[in-house]
Amino acid sequence: MSAQESCLSLIKYFLFVFNLFFFVLGSLIFCFGIWILIDKTSFVSFVGLAFVPLQIWSKVLAISGIFTIGIALLGCVGALKELRCLLGLYFGMLLLLFATQITLGILISTQRAQKRQRLNEL
Repeated sequence: MSAQESCLSLIKYFLFVFNLFFFVLGSLIFCFGIWILIDKTSFVSFVGLAFVPLQIWSKVLAISGIFTIGIALLGCVGALKELRCLLGLYFGMLLLLFATQITLGILISTQRAQKRQRLNEL
């Protein structure tokens, strides 16, 4: 086995382990969102304070968990099977996620003053 082949093999398994970690993390986020959705009282007693509409945040957590699981599965299967189509789709999904995060970050930072002004009016 040449040095180049061993390096590519190492990268393949590193990508698999990295995505396996995110698969587990996405599963935890999904389960956490479902837990809040099903049993709000135990969550509030566990956290110790009742804030923000839990119904909305539980659905956001569940959906983001499913999205994370989907991306991680694309990365795991694409890395192990060395399927260029799945790896391309994986890259595209990560690029879309990154662009969405940048856009939301810009929107939140530019809208912050308007939100404070509305809260002061209330």
